[in-house]
Amino acid sequence: MSDINPESQVETQRLINELLSKRSNNEIELLFIEANKNDTPISRAQEIVNEISGYIGFLLLPIAQHHFYRARYWSDKKNYPDNLSELLEPSAENTKQNRCNVESKPALYVSTHPIALISECHLETGDIFAMAQFDRSLKNEDLSCMLLGIDAHHRFEGSPEMDNIAQFKNDFFGGNYQKYQFIEQQLHKQFVRDDDKEGITYRFTANLCEKYFSSCPELDAIVYPSIATQGSFTNLAIRPSVYTKAYIGKKIGIFEVLQDRSYRQLAGTLVNSKGELNWRSMSLIDQPKAVGIRKIDPNDPRIYIAPWKK
Repeated sequence: MSDINPESQVETQRLINELLSKRSNNEIELLFIEANKNDTPISRAQEIVNEISGYIGFLLLPIAQHHFYRARYWSDKKNYPDNLSELLEPSAENTKQNRCNVESKPALYVSTHPIALISECHLETGDIFAMAQFDRSLKNEDLSCMLLGIDAHHRFEGSPEMDNIAQFKNDFFGGNYQKYQFIEQQLHKQFVRDDDKEGITYRFTANLCEKYFSSCPELDAIVYPSIATQGSFTNLAIRPSVYTKAYIGKKIGIFEVLQDRSYRQLAGTLVNSKGELNWRSMSLIDQPKAVGIRKIDPNDPRIYIAPWKK
C-alpha cells in the first residue's frame, strides 16, 4: 500500500464515491440485468463490468485448503483415465463461457466438497464419474484468491485482519457504504444463478472474472459460492496450471451416482509424480477438511484493499 500516493488515493476515493452517489439501488440492479441479456452487446456488458468492478475493487487473500476436488463424467466403464491431465481444465479451443471464464479462456474448476460436484456436473443416477483430489503441498505457499459473491468478513468471522478490512471499506465508502453492500448482495445473486445446463451463460460473472484475471497477474483463483450446496461450500476457478504452486494432484477415484444422489467409490488410485495413474490398487478419496486463511499483514503489497487498484 505504500506505493499509493496519498493525494491520489484521496482524489480517487472522492471520484468513486461521487459516481456511486449518482446511482440508485434500482439503477445498480438494472445494470446487472442489462449485462446478462443476450441481446446486450458484449462491449456494453464489459462497460458495466468496468463500472461495478471500479466500486468493489480488489481484495486478494491467501487461502489455505487441505483438499480440493474436481469431477468429470466418465462414459467408459471399462477403461479409466491414464493420467491426471485428462481431468484438468479443457484446452482453449474446447472452452465455452462458464461462470468464471469467457470462451477460449479455460479455468480449472474445483470444489471444497465433493458432494457439490454431482449437481454442478449435472450427473444423474447410474452415471459414472472420475473425481480428482488435490492436496496442499509442502511448499508453504497459498493460492492468492479473490472472493466474489461471498462476504469475506463473514466467511472468516473472528479474523482481526477481516475486521480491519471491513472497517477500511466502511471508512472508504462512508455514506455510500450501504450501497456498496447492495452491490455485494447483487454479486452473490449473480454467482448463484442456475442457468440451463446445456449452455450456462453467466455473461456478467464470466466477464467480471476475465477482467480480474487479465488485469491482476497476482490473482491465482476466484472463490465463489456453490449453488448445489446453497453456499454452504465454495468452488474455485483457478488460473490454468497455477494450482501447482500450492497443491498436488494426489488421488483419482471412480464413482457411481446412486438413486438417493449419494455416490459410491468403485476404484481409486494414487497419482505419481508424472501424473500417471495405476489402477491395480485401491485408494479411497479423503473427506474434506475446513478452509482457512493464513495470518496476513494488511500492509503486504500483495494484498489489495483498494477500489482504486486498476
